[in-house]
Amino acid sequence: MSSSSRATTDRSRKAEATAAAGLERRGSVLSGKGYWIVQIDVVDPAKLEAYRALNGKALAEHGGCFLVRGGQYEVREGETRSRHLVVEFPSYAAARACYDSPDYQRALELRQGGGPIDLVIVEGYDGAQPGKG
Repeated sequence: MSSSSRATTDRSRKAEATAAAGLERRGSVLSGKGYWIVQIDVVDPAKLEAYRALNGKALAEHGGCFLVRGGQYEVREGETRSRHLVVEFPSYAAARACYDSPDYQRALELRQGGGPIDLVIVEGYDGAQPGKG
């Protein structure tokens, strides 16, 4: 094998490994962490309390950590709901696995009717930042 063929193969392997790890896409470097971004309007606090009592097990088992849980907020653009949460996970896969886990699915059953919710699972970013060369 020629040295240029070997170099191309090495670059391909690195690209495949990076893509498989979910760390680079469309020129962006992803952190590998996963996040739930949640907005909810609470209409039945009792259902939300029952949900909270059960969801902690699934969150802990998958490494979930609250970064935002309620608190002050200000709408600058668009629309929002009355309560906001951001949960960080060690990986995007862990964030998805937590949501899909039997423990979390049981908690979701208790939350039904507790209020309209938006929940999106996103992958973190660890690439270039504005003003940081």
